[in-house]
Amino acid sequence: MPLGGKVGQRWQTVEGGSKVAHCGRDLMEDPRMSVTVQQQNFSGIQDARVTLVGECSQVPDEELAGAKEAFMKVHPEAFWVDFADFSVWRMDQMLRAQYVGGFGRAGKISADAYLAAAPDPVAAFTPMIAGHMNADHKDSIIAMLAHYGDLKVDDAQIVYLDKCGMDIQVTQGADSWKQRLPFVRKIETRKEVKDVMVEMTKTAAVAAKGEASS
Repeated sequence: MPLGGKVGQRWQTVEGGSKVAHCGRDLMEDPRMSVTVQQQNFSGIQDARVTLVGECSQVPDEELAGAKEAFMKVHPEAFWVDFADFSVWRMDQMLRAQYVGGFGRAGKISADAYLAAAPDPVAAFTPMIAGHMNADHKDSIIAMLAHYGDLKVDDAQIVYLDKCGMDIQVTQGADSWKQRLPFVRKIETRKEVKDVMVEMTKTAAVAAKGEASS
């Protein structure tokens, strides 16, 4: 069943489907459903995704135009939204969320905690920061992994950042995987990312010199 977007002041997913298709008939019999949202550029089980579990209701006639508009923003090719058998539903009661951030990082989140959460303040800067670090400071990334993660690798590239740390695609011989490296403290701004990166890089460099001289 295709997924739409946000409608109104409350967070809601909008789903659409044919009443004669299994997805539409299933919702009429049992309004519970789940929606899985994957991180951008999702490529496999090492990447993050969250599954939202909730109960749906069919959008009433007086709100149908707004719901269809939200749906069409995500699926502009969906000319069939005005077909007689097309129904529009929304998940207006979230029950819980199940988060998987990759290997060894998973947990359940209450509906209240999820709905109260705000977007990560650092994630949007990932392309700029990762691009700069990967192009000009790859040796620093490798050094930070060795010092803070006790992991020696042949190659490393930052693929994602948030306020708690970074995901790094590492290569060690013939093996390659995504490795989580936490920051030494939580950060809230782009400037703080730079400050923490410089601090961690300097600390890792000093540690590497000490090991080399011992």
